[in-house]
Amino acid sequence: MNKLDLIDKIYSQQSEIKKLSKIQIGKIVDSVFDNMSEELDKGKEIQISDFGTFGLTNKITKPIIKIKSKLENIRKRARKKGKRKTI
Repeated sequence: MNKLDLIDKIYSQQSEIKKLSKIQIGKIVDSVFDNMSEELDKGKEIQISDFGTFGLTNKITKPIIKIKSKLENIRKRARKKGKRKTI
């Protein structure tokens, strides 16, 4: 489900008496997610009962090793060693 699907679902579930437009619903959805992301950026945890708990965790990142370039370097070194002339 993406944001537009969520807006359409909320729009279709409204009562006929006082119906919000899709633009108004979109602004509400944007506001909710903006406020949630601001709180998460501050390092806070968000708890919504009957829905879930949201928070950020710190992960230890590992350096990225590019296998292809590492293999190319090994091959280049092997070629250089093979070209040496022994007396």
